[in-house]
Formats: sequence, structure tokens, C-alpha cells
Amino acid sequence: MSAKLHNEMQKVFGHFSPDRKIFPIETQNRIYEKNGVINELEIIRCRQQAKQGIAQAQYILGIIYYTGQDVPQNFTTAAKWWLKASKQGMAEAQFSLGNCYNDGEGVKKNCHLAVKWWAKAAAQGHIEAQFNLGIAYDNGWGIEQNQEEAVKWWTKAAAQGDIEAQF
Repeated sequence: MSAKLHNEMQKVFGHFSPDRKIFPIETQNRIYEKNGVINELEIIRCRQQAKQGIAQAQYILGIIYYTGQDVPQNFTTAAKWWLKASKQGMAEAQFSLGNCYNDGEGVKKNCHLAVKWWAKAAAQGHIEAQFNLGIAYDNGWGIEQNQEEAVKWWTKAAAQGDIEAQF
């Protein structure tokens, strides 16, 4: 498992209440002890939770498909799960979906939709989305060029510690 997936799973699991965990605590402990290695049964459980509409599970399943962790890599399926989580307001999923639209991975490249999803995540304080939104405004990419808006979003990202935004 990639370090990114492991870190994302740790972040997400930390936000669950005991009665809404994707995996039982003993499974989580085993995942962390094995440096994030998950098995097919755990992916099935995650998929079940995602189908039940749990945004965190949808987001993680998107990461699993995006990285090809124990499943064939599939950007389209990753984007599908991130869209479901994004519609529920999950900033990490919105940022990831924006990146899919920016790069044309799993969806048709669309700068307007990339900016739409980055803006939703940025409004929730997502640092990387704030930085990307600043770039979009600076270059007029997917949105009308606006230097003041670019600086506004870069300032927000910089205030949260984004080194690139601290220029």
C-alpha cells in the first residue's frame, strides 16, 4: 500500500465514531502494524460501507482504485466514488475529484469542473485546494482571471502552512 493511502486511511479512521468505523478496531490495528497492507476482505467491507453511502468509505475506495491497491487500477472507478463522497461535502474527495478533472484521469478533462470541486474543498479550508484555486484564478484557467482572488486563496493556504503559497 502506498504511504498516501496509509496516511489517508489513518486520517479517516481517526474521524469515525466507534459505531461508524469502516473496519473493526482490530483490523485497523493490523493495517497499521503491516504498514498499511489491507486484504481483499477488508476491501470488500470498505466497498459495502461505500455502497451504504458512508462518505469516508467512498473516499477510501476511490483511493484504493486510484492507486491500484489490491485491485486493478481504475481512474474511472476512483472518480465515481470520489463524486459520491464529494456530493456529501467531503473536502478531500472534492479536492481529489477536482484533480481528476484537471488531469483528465477517469473523467473527461474539464477545467471548469476542476475549479468547481476545488472551490468547494477550498471553502472548507482544504489547503491544497486553496492553493490550486489560487493558480486557477491567477491564470484564468476554468474561471475568469482575477489576481485579487488568486492572492486571497494563496493567503488562506499560506496561513495554514502551505509553503508554496508563502511567496
